[in-house]
Amino acid sequence: MSAPNSLTIKIQWPAFQQRLSRLANTFSDLKTTLTQKWTLLQEKTQDLVSTLSETKRSALVIGSRFKKDNLKQKFGKGFLFIFLVVIVFFGVRFAMSRTAKSAGGEQLGVVSNTGTLTTSVGREFSFKVYDKNKKLADPVKYTITTAQLTKQIIIQGQKATAVSGRNFLIINLKLVNDYNDSLFLNTRNYIRVQPEGTQDKLAPEIHNDTVEVQPLSTKLTRVGLPVDEGVKNFTLYVGELEGEKTEIPISF
Repeated sequence: MSAPNSLTIKIQWPAFQQRLSRLANTFSDLKTTLTQKWTLLQEKTQDLVSTLSETKRSALVIGSRFKKDNLKQKFGKGFLFIFLVVIVFFGVRFAMSRTAKSAGGEQLGVVSNTGTLTTSVGREFSFKVYDKNKKLADPVKYTITTAQLTKQIIIQGQKATAVSGRNFLIINLKLVNDYNDSLFLNTRNYIRVQPEGTQDKLAPEIHNDTVEVQPLSTKLTRVGLPVDEGVKNFTLYVGELEGEKTEIPISF
């Protein structure tokens, strides 16, 4: 009786192994399916996060535009008014500047009064100056015609009075351009002033900025500086900044 039982066990064992193999395959397929589902779920979640982020940004942009539109509606007229005021302000300044230039062509002038002292100088020099391209070009005849001591001058169309104990020393210049191109120079760079009793060589503080001398023309201009009221004798040092200087004594 034992032999048949033993045969039965041997016959059923391969079937059991097949079932185990099928079960293992089933679990493997289930694992693969779950992995695929999990990956898909992650992708969907990421897409959802991206969509929400884009929606948030769009909402912020819309809100910002809404606020800007409201601001424009509220303050648009105010900005327009300020803009018009600025335009009018600069227009008036430009017109005043043109008026001053047409009246005298200079930012610096001397007020004629009985207290003004004048002395003749009449010394001519020749300095190479610059063209419109800021390159060293032809020379200009640089003549110091007269010098003046005065209490009042004109600066940019406005009258200015020297403080107590001071005068203005004004040096009048004539610039001649014998060439066919405009020439430019800073007239103040060629003159230094030494008041009597000092070792100081003073640079002109009052001037007409860079002066343009038109082709084949003469330009009248001037430079100046404040000096002590009691000083009547000065020495002018005239020449290029890096060159030799000519000493010219002047007295009032």
